[in-house]
Amino acid sequence: MSVNIKEFNNQVYNFLNSLRAIQTDLRYTYRKSNYGGRLEDGFWFYGNDDYFCISFWSGMDWKNRTPNISFFFLSNGEARLEINVSDSDKKKEFIEKYLVKELELVYDGRRYIKRYGIDEYTGIEFLDLFMNGFDGEVSDKLKIDEIIFSDGATFFENYDNNIGFIHPSEFRSRDLKVKKYIDLQDFEKREQHDANSKPSKLFSIVVSDYQDIKKAFVENIPSDTQWIFLTGENGSGKTSILKAIATSLGYRLLDKKELIENPNFHVSINLHKGKDLYPYKRYKNEGCAKRFPLVSALVLFGPNRLISQKDKSKKGSLSLALKKEGMFHSLWDFEYRMLDIEEQFDVWRTEKRKGKDELEKRMYFIRTLLSKVVPGLYDIRFDKKGRSSSFIKTKYIVRKNESSSEEEKDWQQLPSGTRSVFAMVSEILIRLYHFQKDIIDPSELKGIVIIDEIDLHLHPNAQRQLIIDLSEVFRDVQFIVATHSPIPLLGAPKNSCFFRVEREVDTGIEIVNLSDIDVYHLMPNTILTSDLFGMNNLFLRTEETGHLIRTEQHYKDIVINDEVKKELIEIANQLKSK
Repeated sequence: MSVNIKEFNNQVYNFLNSLRAIQTDLRYTYRKSNYGGRLEDGFWFYGNDDYFCISFWSGMDWKNRTPNISFFFLSNGEARLEINVSDSDKKKEFIEKYLVKELELVYDGRRYIKRYGIDEYTGIEFLDLFMNGFDGEVSDKLKIDEIIFSDGATFFENYDNNIGFIHPSEFRSRDLKVKKYIDLQDFEKREQHDANSKPSKLFSIVVSDYQDIKKAFVENIPSDTQWIFLTGENGSGKTSILKAIATSLGYRLLDKKELIENPNFHVSINLHKGKDLYPYKRYKNEGCAKRFPLVSALVLFGPNRLISQKDKSKKGSLSLALKKEGMFHSLWDFEYRMLDIEEQFDVWRTEKRKGKDELEKRMYFIRTLLSKVVPGLYDIRFDKKGRSSSFIKTKYIVRKNESSSEEEKDWQQLPSGTRSVFAMVSEILIRLYHFQKDIIDPSELKGIVIIDEIDLHLHPNAQRQLIIDLSEVFRDVQFIVATHSPIPLLGAPKNSCFFRVEREVDTGIEIVNLSDIDVYHLMPNTILTSDLFGMNNLFLRTEETGHLIRTEQHYKDIVINDEVKKELIEIANQLKSK
């Protein structure tokens, strides 16, 4: 029998709270710290995904990081009393003298154990039997209570590291802490439920005093704008603009150093929300305690998108990466590892509330989307690693050409551009689904995705096609991207907006709106020589050769023209020789 330990935490919490309504002096051990984000994840008591642990007495075995006397419940359905006293010879003496015989404990390594069985009862029934006994028998909990009450104080006299009863003030403190995190979870559930009602597109933003930005603004972005492109030379400030937008939309807290360097950080935002505008203003870190972004969803990427969790022998913590703080790492941390879609599938499979059919449908949509968007892949297949396994293995199928046979590749064998796009689009899906858990079809997902240097690692064909494909598969997502290449602009849909970022000595980083440039009818060379990229010396190299600039619109025209020119020269030479 497989048991969801996180759900069991809630069951025990409700069970014990109902008992406390009758037994007002009932006290037990909640988890003390939010270390590793466990309280945020809903683990109110000691343990993890594999086991649950609760005690009704004071005393900790610090070597095992568990209470000295605990009721354990394992994910396989087994329940047992476990006593760990490796931290103290005095405690061990107490257990052997008073509890081993009375409770029929078995010595197992450094622990004393009493197994209650497996599968005969549910987890709560085991806990009920442990606390209240069976058919009028004295329960094990009551036996321990009586021994500690009658013999504990005398035995541990003048000994600080003792086993006793939980102090009322300590219990109240932890109880209030857990209730705070329960309220926070309820708030987060409401935030996630209301994600679709939040705005998801930018109309304007004014940023003051952030890094080298004295005052910069983007404004008058139409509601149907799906792409906002930022261009500019290296060091012009594109990344600073993206980080300022991410900081504002994600309620990111500025650290002490940033606050010292930017003491007057201020931002004013207007977002499209239906036919109306939704305003938001922020000064320093005011109002930034919210754990979910200002918009439906927010996904961020820096320039490093080649290192994935797939490159590690051990998977990372997906739950930590999806917390508020983890949302910003991909844009700020140069060594960030992209999230693994396989790990997300494993998490979805363990969520009881998601039916098998719903999960299979979502996986089908994701497979279809990735197969369409990722360059260099003929197909992607998600298979179980074993017949009885719930773990997913991704198979990457390639073809050298349409007539060649299929070939399966390992992750590390894939081209860098293929891995980069696969990792990025997978993470977009993971993070958008995190905020909109009830959606199955990814084309219905909403939010804002920020990407620094979207052209990285990609051939020009792939740069252009990526914009086209992302526009089609994420219809309700707005992309804000920086690029050094004119090629992505060739794939830009209508109503895209284009801005050049520049840095001035006196005024700092500024943003120039160049959306009036008709990039839809321009060739790459004319985009490069426009104000978007400003390459006025594009043909400087050819001037040294003395040759004329070739102005044909396609290289095939150059080949044909050269062949015609060669034939004309041969004909002219023949005429001269006659």
